[in-house]
Amino acid sequence: MSTPPAHRTTVSELERSFRSYDNDGDGAITLEQAMEILKETVKLTDREMIEAKFQSTDTNHDGRISFEEFMNMIKES
Repeated sequence: MSTPPAHRTTVSELERSFRSYDNDGDGAITLEQAMEILKETVKLTDREMIEAKFQSTDTNHDGRISFEEFMNMIKES
C-alpha cells in the first residue's frame, strides 16, 4: 500500500496567506505586522529573533517584506 503524496503548497495558497498577513492591504508586511503574525500563529515574542529574521528576509532593506521576498523566504525554509 502506497502512502498518499504530501500536500504541496501552491503559489495561489501562498498569495492568499500573504494577503491575509498584509492586513492593511499595501502589498507588503511590516516588522510590526510580522511580530503580530508570529505572536498569534506560533507564539513567538522574541523581538530580537523576529527582527533578525525580518532583516534577512527584507533583501532590499526598505523596511517591508514584499510578496517576492516572502516567496524567497518560503523557498529557503
